[in-house]
Amino acid sequence: MQLDRLTSRLPTARRATLLAVSAGLAVAFAALPALPLGAQDAGLADAAILGVAGRQVAWLNLEAPRPKNLTNLPAPAGALDVGARPGLERAVISVAGPFPGGGQRGADLMLLDLTSGATSTLTTRLEARESLLSPTWWPDGNDVLFQRVDLLGQTVGAPGQEVPRYPSRIEVVRANGDDRVTLVADGREPTPAPDGSRIVFARTTNTGASILSVANGGGPEQVLVAPGRFADVAYPRFSPSGDQIAFVAPQSGLNSYAPSPATLLAHLFGPSVAEAHGIPWDPWIMNADGSNLHRAAVVGGDEPSVSWSPDGAFLFVYSGIGSSVVDARSGETTPLTFVTGYGPTAWLPSQG
Repeated sequence: MQLDRLTSRLPTARRATLLAVSAGLAVAFAALPALPLGAQDAGLADAAILGVAGRQVAWLNLEAPRPKNLTNLPAPAGALDVGARPGLERAVISVAGPFPGGGQRGADLMLLDLTSGATSTLTTRLEARESLLSPTWWPDGNDVLFQRVDLLGQTVGAPGQEVPRYPSRIEVVRANGDDRVTLVADGREPTPAPDGSRIVFARTTNTGASILSVANGGGPEQVLVAPGRFADVAYPRFSPSGDQIAFVAPQSGLNSYAPSPATLLAHLFGPSVAEAHGIPWDPWIMNADGSNLHRAAVVGGDEPSVSWSPDGAFLFVYSGIGSSVVDARSGETTPLTFVTGYGPTAWLPSQG
């Protein structure tokens, strides 16, 4: 880097700051692993990742911005969330639209055949104020967990949180649509452990966002990430082996972010992700009991979600300004700037 020529056009204050971090940058860049040039170099070109692209559920393409749609939902309907699990032939999806007969726009749950693309109703809103989101299969495929949102409830905002959240609870319904009941009175974005022994979920109160788990069948809740540790948290997900949990959190809040030299350089030369798209988020990993909490990588995603590869070696971070594949052990990151979207994803074994 020809630093003198680079800094000659900068204002004095910025020039001084850049020179001050230049030595640190040299060390940081020397220590960085060589990033793969694309998903194929990382051995991930055949990854089968299901997500929402636009208003449809699609197989995401990690080599090009060309998702392969599975659904053909007619307007004004649109897909919001998707849940799928290895070994199951159907996904469960959240589909938004106006409440029948008029009223607030919310979401119902539908089943999606992963081979034919055919959809069928699983369970619908009982009243206009409801929205049914974040569906996920129970490991045996006999039940579906989901988040029931109260769109007319008093929103809850935690300190430092970017967007207040509506009150929500966690419910379960049989795969045939019967026996819909409440499991957790205050919680969102649930996921069961691979063996079905526990459920992990997020919660937001006026004291902060947290991640908790509860045993299947009830009992005391275990706090894995305490309120106030992060300004917000989202999409906690058990690893395939069940011994770890990944989630996403914003680069703000107590002890959540320490800027690196590379991040400081980005701030010097232009608008940061936070300025252009809101607070940037990163993926985090912890043990299933909440110990060994650490940032998996710095990706700066826009309202991202995270999912595990079937072998537990990688994380897929899906974001509105570009996605990333992260080595869960080393943190090595493959940026996929052309793969953009919002909502949870499901990383399944290769479809062929």
